[in-house]
Amino acid sequence: MFKNISHYLLSAIRIQFFITLVSLPVLVLWSLPVSSLSIIGNLIFTPILALFLLLSSLIFFLEIAHLPNTWIIYFLEKLTNIWLNMSPSNPKQYLLFFPKNSWIIFLIALIIAMYVITYLPKKRQVLLLGLILISSCALAKLPVWVKNDSLTLLKRKNHLEIKYHTGQLIIYDHGILNQSSGIENWLNYTLAPALIKNFGTLSVHQLHLGKTSKYTCHNLELLQQSLIIEHVYQN
Repeated sequence: MFKNISHYLLSAIRIQFFITLVSLPVLVLWSLPVSSLSIIGNLIFTPILALFLLLSSLIFFLEIAHLPNTWIIYFLEKLTNIWLNMSPSNPKQYLLFFPKNSWIIFLIALIIAMYVITYLPKKRQVLLLGLILISSCALAKLPVWVKNDSLTLLKRKNHLEIKYHTGQLIIYDHGILNQSSGIENWLNYTLAPALIKNFGTLSVHQLHLGKTSKYTCHNLELLQQSLIIEHVYQN
């Protein structure tokens, strides 16, 4: 029994590693993140989801048959609470972003992974695929893939100046966060994709505000929903 369980877990991990490696070049080219918890999360989530659906189905059919189902509802509530307690409070902290230029690293990693899956014994595949995934992510996070150390984004007559220094982002706002409308869409569809594409991160070490207005606090809250901001300064 334990041998079958271990075989299932190894097969599931191997498949998850390979699927992650297949998706990474596409995600990087589209400036989308990958969760560092996805592999372990899927291994835990799949059996919990199966049990959740089983209990829900039993409750439904017992309700139709007018049979007692209170004890099943109790277990379903406990299962839901366990899952909610296991879920991270801030999922953004576990997302990995990579500069768009690093997609070639993941393409090479995928080719190596295809060779491993095709020609090497299954007992060695899990370890090798894990090493390929970890090493390719580590290489893609190196500062060498950041081609420009500065970027300026415009919105109407105002602009935002972004500096990249020793692996950290510093943003200087020159009026954009003072605007009264259209800021949320600009943050989500202009600023965030630009940071991911050019710098491979949504973590801002310093945010420097220029002149403020009555809209600045609200816009700053919207910005903190999109980015992870460590320090805010008023110039």
